[in-house]
Amino acid sequence: MGDRLLPDITLALMLLVFSSVVLGQKAFVSREPFVLEFPGISGIRFTKPTVRLSSLDLPSLKFHILEPFADKIKYGDIIVTLNGDGINTQCRKSRDAEGKVVLCLRRVAGRLGGYEPAAGKNILEIKATDDQGNEYYASYIIILGDKNAGGDSLNWINGKADRKCPARRAQFLIAANNIF
Repeated sequence: MGDRLLPDITLALMLLVFSSVVLGQKAFVSREPFVLEFPGISGIRFTKPTVRLSSLDLPSLKFHILEPFADKIKYGDIIVTLNGDGINTQCRKSRDAEGKVVLCLRRVAGRLGGYEPAAGKNILEIKATDDQGNEYYASYIIILGDKNAGGDSLNWINGKADRKCPARRAQFLIAANNIF
């Protein structure tokens, strides 16, 4: 029985090693580190692949690379593309309490870099590689000018987002809170 078990264990170990590194390439681990935001347009933080916005304009794109992933990823190993074009040269990379922040700005006439979104559908991609060579990847389909995009803007009450409360009611609640 011991003679039969040894080849089975050897085969299992070989399959495990071979499956983790196929032809010297590592697979993308996940989109988990990334959160997408649109400052000035939406208070929503996006993690799902499809983003519908009623706005026709994107003045800026903001990614968070969350901890614990951010500590293992160098700024130079973060690549952002929109519709296949690299937009890193107009992206500012910094850090906050949640991890690393990548803020990308629109193209400015006469300058290299930046982005120019297309009307309708846009494909935004972000890729990062950590110190161990693990690759993280997320792609987003951003649909601009979508009339069915509800909830682009949120009402803020006492520092919290409220999707159900209309703006006038929000102002009333804030005023009422200040009175009592």
